[in-house]
Amino acid sequence: MDIIRSKRGMMAQIAQELGLTRAAVVTWDRVPAERVVAVEQITGIPREQLRPDLYRVATPSPDGDVLPGTSSPADAVSHATPSVAPARAITACES
Repeated sequence: MDIIRSKRGMMAQIAQELGLTRAAVVTWDRVPAERVVAVEQITGIPREQLRPDLYRVATPSPDGDVLPGTSSPADAVSHATPSVAPARAITACES
């Protein structure tokens, strides 16, 4: 959020384009995971800088192809929301 706070008028622009109040955006300690892509589009700041805990910079392989990374909203959701295995039902034999 420091990079956003350092640019004059950026928080107001984010708030306006997201339909939020500036006060709501000011309270963010970091860009919420569900808003990263939109904030990236508004500000031009790469998602990897906005939320390095959720996104990694794609690493080129030796042959020049980009190795799979986490630069998609789906990856952010999978990192932000841990999956939990469903509970196993207890059968009559186990009780």
